[in-house]
Amino acid sequence: MTGRAVMAIVLLLGCACGASAQQPGGRIDLDRFAEVLTGLVSIGAAFVEDGPAVCPEDQVLLKISRGVLTQLRAATEPARPPLQLVEQKAIDDETRVHQYQTFGCRIDLTVRMQVLTDGAWRPLLVPRKTGAEWLAEARERAERLSPEELRKRVDSFREQQTAGWSFGRVATNSASFSFDQAPADCFQAVGEYVLHRNGITFSFPTNLPGDLNRFAIERSDLDDDHARFYFVRDACRFELTIGKSVLRGGQWFAVPLAPPTLPSPAQRP
Repeated sequence: MTGRAVMAIVLLLGCACGASAQQPGGRIDLDRFAEVLTGLVSIGAAFVEDGPAVCPEDQVLLKISRGVLTQLRAATEPARPPLQLVEQKAIDDETRVHQYQTFGCRIDLTVRMQVLTDGAWRPLLVPRKTGAEWLAEARERAERLSPEELRKRVDSFREQQTAGWSFGRVATNSASFSFDQAPADCFQAVGEYVLHRNGITFSFPTNLPGDLNRFAIERSDLDDDHARFYFVRDACRFELTIGKSVLRGGQWFAVPLAPPTLPSPAQRP
């Protein structure tokens, strides 16, 4: 993707226009907005106001490519004051969680990936290898390269870095959700999510080049306390579930979802 295209995406993410929805069920097909210039499709979930606890906040660029969901943020961006702890971990064989926690409030964003097989959605497994194991394997592969090939790769990497910085590239931190046997031809997407005191909002720009953001968003809540979203196209989908808890008397209690609000007639697709 060219720098100009990236800049266009950033500008589009700043728009407050387009379709918007916060519903306990339903589907938004981003293909329907593919020709809408400077459009933005947003969908979110809110929780009931629950006391004075200071809850986590975050704003993250979201990218889906080759079966991997990645969170990106500028490395120079200062930490948000209420944020005390961010942790990503596997909680079972099929689920990874990105957990935000302050002293009295916690947000859990869980991610699963599924593929359609024989008419049924089958979950993919979380990789069992640790980060240290991946690094060890990468080091072993590098050691097997000839000195000439290793020098070429190092020189190529340095050229890319130099070109990037001269263009004004900003260093980023990233966290990726990957799964075993994820299909490389899964859909591609770029957008953002904003985590705020009352919940979460996902936003995706329209009218992007190629197959970017040509997928559907479905909402089907897990229960009264957890909002669930599916990002889906053809035989591939990501499942994202968000829950909020507050600390009372040394124990965490789930906060219920707020009643749904329907978009105004002007916002409806």
